[in-house]
Order: sequence, then C-alpha cells, then structure tokens
Amino acid sequence: MSRPVDEYRLALAPVLAIHGSASTGRQWKPLAALFEGEREVLAPDLPGYGATDSGHGACGDGLPGRVAPLIDLLIDQSRPVHLVAHSFGGAIALELMRYVPEAVRSMWLYEPVVPALLKTQGSAQDTALFSDLACLAELLDRASSQVAMASFVDFWHGLGGWSGLPATFQQVLAAQSGVVLRDFREAFLQSQQVFEGAPFPGPVNIVVGGCTKPHAARMAQILSDLLPGSHRITLDGLGHMGPCEEPDRVNPLIKQW
Repeated sequence: MSRPVDEYRLALAPVLAIHGSASTGRQWKPLAALFEGEREVLAPDLPGYGATDSGHGACGDGLPGRVAPLIDLLIDQSRPVHLVAHSFGGAIALELMRYVPEAVRSMWLYEPVVPALLKTQGSAQDTALFSDLACLAELLDRASSQVAMASFVDFWHGLGGWSGLPATFQQVLAAQSGVVLRDFREAFLQSQQVFEGAPFPGPVNIVVGGCTKPHAARMAQILSDLLPGSHRITLDGLGHMGPCEEPDRVNPLIKQW
C-alpha cells in the first residue's frame, strides 16, 4: 500500500537553496514550484538581503556570522538537507559543510564564487583573475552606489546588463552595494580550513555555464579538484546568471540530481 503524499514528502530530505549576491530567496521560487508536493524547498534570505535585518551578520562577523542563521535553520530541521547554491551562495554552502557536515546530504553548486581559491594557487593566471575580482571589490568600495553596481552587474551579466534594467530595479540594486561589497570581502577571506580535515563524504555536483567568465570557470575547477569525488559539468550557452536567467533549464537538472 502506498504512503499518503504528505507522508512521502516528509520522508524526503529537504532542499536548502542559497542565493547569490544582490539577490534574495525569491530566486528559487521556480525551483520550489517544481518540487511542489514532492519535497520541501527552504530558500531563506541571506543576512543583509530581502526580509532579513541588515544588521545581522554585520561586518566583523565574517562568513561564520552569515551562516549562523542557516545553522539554526538546519538545527530546527533536525534532518540532513541537500544544499543548492549559486555564486556567493556557494561560499556560504562550503561554510555549512565545514561547520555542520552531518547536516548536509549533498551539494549542487552553480559557479561558486570563492576568490580565496584563486589567491592560494600561485599561478600568474590565477593571480590575474584574483586581481580582477579585487578591483571589482575596490570599485564597490570607492565608487558611487550606481556606478559600483553597474560595474558589478555588467561584470557577471555581460555588457549592457545594467542599462537593460528598469530604473526602479537599478535603484534597488544600488541600495545593496554595501552588502555586495561585504560578500566579496568575506569570500576573499574564506579560510582554507573549509578544505582541510576530513573530506566531505556526500556527493558534490559543480556546474559551470559554457559562456561564463573565466574567473567563475577557474574557481569551479579548483574547487572540484579540492573535493574528492566531486563531479563537474558544463551547461552550454549559459553564463554566470544561468539559474536566474534560465530557471526552466537549470531547475530540472537540480531536481534530477
């Protein structure tokens, strides 16, 4: 005799979906809709974004302060979750893997932004890629919020990304420049302890867009090399913002995973 739908849904491990910089948990609404009736999708706003108190996880707390609310969420769940993360959310996912590995069943990471990986490799190419990201962070720190976020959006979306946005949305993004800068600074300082000690025992899938920035592709490659047993795939035609721009293509792959 088959179990009732609600009982079956509760038996499945939930998905904890983590958004990237200048976004919110609403990014994952299409994913939640895809899983509706089958599996719970938790998509909280990271500290500083959306409905969260901008003072929570303020500068000085670093990544541990940013992941603290998510650890509390996992404790409340009292069961392991599948982590799905995009961009800066990948750095958050790795911190969760570090602090509460027993609460993570698997990880599905789309172009995790972990600049510290580039800094530790030592090659001239990696140093140049790291410098590009450091210059972008410097611009976020010194330029006006409009100029800073225009540069940020055009870097990750491609030239013309900012000018193609409605003025009201540009204003919303400009107001987030300080939080985006904090994201960069914390990701730059991510501890190598994330990758030291016992390897993460669960499966890891690292996804890269075929049309992405070399910075994102290289960080994904280094991370894949550091996580034994991880699997890396490339999605042709997608860039860094693939999960936001083409959710109908990306989300079914997450569900399949």
